[in-house]
This record gives sequence, C-alpha cells and structure tokens, in this order.
Amino acid sequence: MQGTSRLLRFETRLALSASATADVLMDLWDIDPLSGGQADDASSSQTLMDQAQDIFQNYGLDGSGQTVAVIDSGIAYDHVALGGGFGPGYRVVGGWDFAENDANPYDDGPSGFHGTHVAGTLAGSSDSFSGIAPGADLVALRVFDDYGGGNLDWIEDALAWVHENRFAFENPITAVNLSLGSVLPAEMASQIQAQLEDELSLLKADGIMVFAAAGNAFDADAPSQLAYPAASPSVTPVGSIAGDGSLSSFSQRTDGILVAPGELVNSSVPDHVLGRDGRIDDFVNATGTSMASPQIAGAAVLVREAMLSAGLDADGGAVLDHLYDTADRSTDDATGLTYYQINLTRAIEQLIVDGGGEEPTEPPAPTDPPVIEPEPIDAPVEDLGSIQWTQTELETGQWYTVDAERDGLLSIVRGDESEAALPIVIERVVGDTIVESGSATQRQFDVNVQAGETIRFRIDSSVGSTLAVEIANLVSVSDGQARFTGTDASDQVEIDLRNDAMLRFGNFEYHFSHGEISNLQILGGGGNDTVNVIGSEAVEKVTLRVGSGEIENASLLVQMSAVEKVSIEGGGGSDRAYLYDSSGNDTLSASPGDTKLSGVGFEHTVTGIRSIYVHATAGGNDTAYLYDSTGDDRLAIRPEFTSLRGDDFLSLVYGFDRVNAYGTAGGNDTADLYDSAGDDRMSANATNAYISGPGYYSQARHFESVVGHATAGGIDHATIYADSADQTLHNIGGLVQLDAGGGAVRAAQGFEIAETFLNGSPIIVAPQALAVEIDSDPIEEPEYRGVVTLDEDPTERSVSQRANEIMGLAQSRVQGPSDDEERDLLDQLFAEL
Repeated sequence: MQGTSRLLRFETRLALSASATADVLMDLWDIDPLSGGQADDASSSQTLMDQAQDIFQNYGLDGSGQTVAVIDSGIAYDHVALGGGFGPGYRVVGGWDFAENDANPYDDGPSGFHGTHVAGTLAGSSDSFSGIAPGADLVALRVFDDYGGGNLDWIEDALAWVHENRFAFENPITAVNLSLGSVLPAEMASQIQAQLEDELSLLKADGIMVFAAAGNAFDADAPSQLAYPAASPSVTPVGSIAGDGSLSSFSQRTDGILVAPGELVNSSVPDHVLGRDGRIDDFVNATGTSMASPQIAGAAVLVREAMLSAGLDADGGAVLDHLYDTADRSTDDATGLTYYQINLTRAIEQLIVDGGGEEPTEPPAPTDPPVIEPEPIDAPVEDLGSIQWTQTELETGQWYTVDAERDGLLSIVRGDESEAALPIVIERVVGDTIVESGSATQRQFDVNVQAGETIRFRIDSSVGSTLAVEIANLVSVSDGQARFTGTDASDQVEIDLRNDAMLRFGNFEYHFSHGEISNLQILGGGGNDTVNVIGSEAVEKVTLRVGSGEIENASLLVQMSAVEKVSIEGGGGSDRAYLYDSSGNDTLSASPGDTKLSGVGFEHTVTGIRSIYVHATAGGNDTAYLYDSTGDDRLAIRPEFTSLRGDDFLSLVYGFDRVNAYGTAGGNDTADLYDSAGDDRMSANATNAYISGPGYYSQARHFESVVGHATAGGIDHATIYADSADQTLHNIGGLVQLDAGGGAVRAAQGFEIAETFLNGSPIIVAPQALAVEIDSDPIEEPEYRGVVTLDEDPTERSVSQRANEIMGLAQSRVQGPSDDEERDLLDQLFAEL
C-alpha cells in the first residue's frame, strides 16, 4: 500500500527554546482540527493545487528554472515526492542544517515533519501527488533541532545564507518560504526585529520574494495583528481560508493580505510520522497558515515563469503586483478587512493567452518575391568548388561559382584590412541558368542558400587586377536561432552583446537585432578553437564547463560546444559565473574581477564579473589561488569549500585539493580556518597559516587576523608561532590566541592539542583558573598562566593581576563583538571570572 494518509494534529509546536530571546518566536499555536478547525470539505483545500495541475497540462508551466528556499525543520529529501536524494541532480539541490551545523538538513524525528509537509505542498511530485510548482528546485535550511528547539541566530544565519548563495545553484533562488513566526511581546519586539530585519530587507533588494505564514492566533481584540516575520515590511504575509472561501477562524489577518487554502492540506511527511516501515511515501493532512504560505510561494514561482516566457519584467515586485491584480477580492465579515484569494488560472492565462495583457497584432500580409526571368549563362566561369571557408585572391571582372556545403548563409567579404566596400554582382544558378541576380557595393554580402546550391559572382573593381576575398558558409539563421559551425582549423570567434548581438569571425560580421534571435550557438570544429564574449549591461549568468559554455540574460542564450578556450568579459550588470573543472589536474587563479580556470585541453577566463563559483568535483589534483581586494576582506576555509569575499566581490570554490589564499592587496583582512571530521593539523605564524586534513590542504598568507576552528571532530592539533617577545599570548576557555600587535591575531579554538613557540622554543600557556592555590614552596617549573607577555616572568604576577588582565580582554570584546565566535568567547570569559 503506497502513501498512507491520515489526519495530523495541527502544526505540532516547533518551540525555539535555545535562547531567551528565541523563546517567544515559535511556530504557530496548536489547534486540534477536530474542535472547530476542521474544514467542511477536505478536497476544497486543494483548489489552488488543482489549478496548478491544469496549468501544467495546458501550458507546461511547473516552476522549472527556479529554486525555492524552505526555512523550516528540514526536508525528508528521500521522500518519493521530493526526489529521493540530496544535492545536484535531485529535487532538493542543497542546503544547510543550522541546528547541527552540518550539510545534512534532514527533517529528523521525533518532532520533524513540518518542513517536509511544506516542501511537498510547494514543489512535491510523485505518481499520485503534485505540489504547486513540481518543477522547481528546493533548498532545505534547517533551523529547528530534532525536538523542535530553535534559535534566532539560526534563522538569521539561514536568511543570510540565502543571500550569499542565491546564485550558487544551477537555477537561482527566487523565493523563500517561512512557515514560522509568533506574535511578539512589546518588550522584545524591537530586539527580535533588529536581528532579522537587515537580512529580510537585503533579500527584498535582491529581488527574492519572501513569504511567511500570517499566524494561527487570531485575536478579535487585535484583528489586524500578524505574527512576525509575516509582519515585516520586506515579507509578504499569507493567511488561510476555509473551503467556502472565508478566512479560517484561526488565521491572523491584515488588510490586503494574500490567502490560500490552509485547512486539511494533504502533503508529504517523513517515515517516522506514521511509524517507520522503510518506505518513504507517506502523506498526511495538516491545518494552518503554514500550509497556505507555500502555496502562494509556489504560485509566485509559476507566475514568474510565465512572465519570463512572455518576455516581461519578472522581478519580485512585478510578480506580486500581477498576483494581486488577478486575485479575487473579498471582505472579512468578522473584521471588515479586505483579503485577496489567488486565482492562479487567471494570472497565468492573462500572461500566456493574452500576451501579458496587450492586444495581439495581426501579422503583416505576405508579399510575393520579385519575379526574375531566367537567362542562360554566356560568360566564362571559374569553379571554386564546395567551400566551407576560404581566404583567397580573386581576379576582378572574372566570374566564379561556389557550391554551398550546408543550409544557411553564403558570405563573401573583403579579405584584407581595408574597410572599403566590395562592388559585386551575385547570381543564383540552377544548372546552366541564372534564376536570380543582384548587385551592390558593400563590404560583406550574405546570401541564403541550401546545401548543394550554386552561386555565381563577379567582383567589379578598379583597385587592381586581383583582390583578397574571404568566402564562408558557416552561419545559419532560422526560427529565432542563429548557429555558427566551425572549420577544421583553429577558429577564433568573437561575440559582442553590448548593443544588439554581433558575431565576428575573421573579417565576417553578423548582426542580429534585439528580438531577432533568442539563441546563438557556437559549434567548434576540429582545431583548437577560441570564443571571446563581451557581455551586455543586463544581468547575465555564465556557465563554463570543459568543452562547452553558456552566457544567458533575459532575452538571449549563447551556447558554445567543442570549444577549447573561452573568455568572458562582463558588461557591467550584476553578473555571476560558474566554472567547472576537468577530470585532470586543474589550476584556478581568482582575484576580484579576474578569474582563470585551466587544465589540459581547456582554458576559461572571466573578467569584469565579481561573483564567481568554481567547482572542482570531476577528479584530478586541483589547486586554487585566491587573491584579495584593496578593501577589508573575509576568508573562510572549509574542507568542502572556501570563500573569499569583500564589499563588491565573492570567490567561492568547491572541492579543490589545495587552496592558497593571499591577503596582499591591502585592507584589514581576516581568515577563518575550519577543520574536517578527521584528524587535522593547523599551523600559524605572523605571515602564514595553513590547515590540512584527509584529502585537503589550505593556506592563508598575509591576512591580518587568522582564527582556526576545530568543531567537526577528530583529534586536531594546532601550532602557533610567535616571532617577537613583545607579542602576547592568551589561553582562555579553549582559545589560544597570539596578539601580534597592530590588530594582527593568530588564534586556535577547540583544538585537542594546542602548542605555542617563540623562536623555536615551546611556550606553555595553561588556562587561567578562578581559584589558584599559592604554594609557599619555590616553583621548580613555572607555567605561563592566562594572559602572558612573553618577555616577563609569570611567577612574579599575582592572581588578581591575571584576573584583571582577563577582565580587560573581556571588556575590549564587549565594545564591539564582531561575530558569534567572539560572543561565545565573552560568555566563557565572564563564566571564568
């Protein structure tokens, strides 16, 4: 029996109980559906889903080409309706578990189910079930632990993660669903909003649509009060309606709120919910605004897809405006507030059938081509044979014939550097008869031909008796697609997208006006081919793989295949580039705005694009060199990936065996080095730091501050070298830190073994204890305790002096903690004192 279904208790509480401030931000109030919350007709809650299925059947729209981030309890990605796996190639293409700080955001028991149910409603698909947008990819961001506990920091980190990774997947993140929230008490509202509002407004600025459940705690004394973050001005709140279209009794609301069915919604759940049977195929009914929100998110994804296909602006604001414009407006009897029920069929049909609301225009009436009377050939002709491409000297005044190798354009151009025009007479020949003739004076002539067709031409010129000419039969244009097919030589092709699309090969130029083509293909030939592309001012996505590449904007897709060398120059938009390695040993060099990935048989260069994602997952022993900017930059090194970012650039690299990062361009640069689950080794001195473990090695050179973090497991070993007696060492709460002066820091936190050396000699730095027994006997082997200046004797220092030094360090941290690690250090410092 596949897919057991039953009634699930209304939204089991997901209490965020890990911090005092987070206690108030919990998932929405429990209601038993058997006591007034139950819908009259369970099938009526599927109205929007039914519309989505009809839209797919009629128009083929399913959300493909987009990714939606689900910030929730995780996703049971092995469910039959959610792709059966995790990572590239699956439905859940990626994510992060902020509760357990790992890359496996699975919706675990005993409390997990909520995120899986939301994900299925939004984008699930199986033989017997379909969510709203079953073609969309999903990202799982887990902010609740196995028992439903959570943390405001996790939610904040998840929102920041979306911004940082919005272009990290094959399809961009265009929407976020937050089926969580709470009515905030007045005394804590400003604190919680201050923590999350920056990230929410940043996502809005990115054009990413954020949808949040309005809340299930409707209060007649506060009729327009929403839960937070649904109440955020950067978020679209979503309410729930019953089967008859009225607002659900529990649903919080505000004037103009979007609504969707939220009662007894059937969707996917993990295996443990109905009792583990080894088959991840269960579905249950659940009720709440949490169930309505993903339906609106999925509907927005479908509308965006339709707007793009209609050639319309499809940013987040335009999509929401269209959803409101096509929705059914109603008035709440209880409060008089207005709410809008999504009419997905109307929203899509206005875009697809009506062409975005504009009246269709009649195509121009066809005109008959001019009639040319055939005439016999009566002049001597030299046959040049079948030509793919050639450069030659031809006599002026002499007739020549050439046979087309393929359908497309037969082009003739001057073969020298002169910009002068080429006076020519061209005739189309069938047998011994001229069937079409024309003459003109221009630099390049293009004639539409079919394979095997013969063209006769003559150059009329007084320049001299011979003239350099190029002839090519390499370009074809049909049905909105242009194609260049390379020769057996080493071709060099240039593409310029700054105005209209222009393709240049040798002395040939082909111009395509805006809207004339939507696809430009470059097919390499038998040589070592090169393609150079200059991008437009529009936002463009670049994808380069060994032997192939793409550059895509809203109106044109350029595709390259069988090309060995590709160079892309960004045109100034908010572009991003994705580069992929070969199975051999490859090398990456990346600095802000200038990136090159090369290996045997290929070379990819990207300039003027400042968001770069490089994947070294195909094999080989790959090395990356990352360079900083002149500003203040931040490096994070992990076994799986490394990121270097500044105010206006990001270099993110995955899977490299060796990473070398350099902070030499200027600014106050910081580096964080993270361990693996195995036994790792870290070493740091005044100019260089490295961390290595099973299968990876990464180093950071000339960064002002370097901190190593050992949190993933294994027996980890850190060594810190001081090169001056004026430098200061701290050992507090598992943190060993060297202050080298001028703000430079070298630190190791959480390592099982931590050693320090001065000029090759070991320095023992033991933790500072609160209670220290002062022994009157002479100390035979003095230990350095707490904060130690390397040129003084610690045995001459009192316990109170050392305590004062620790307090001074703590106070300096209080003045401006920069991140979570520093806040954790503060807690440890004050706990000791």
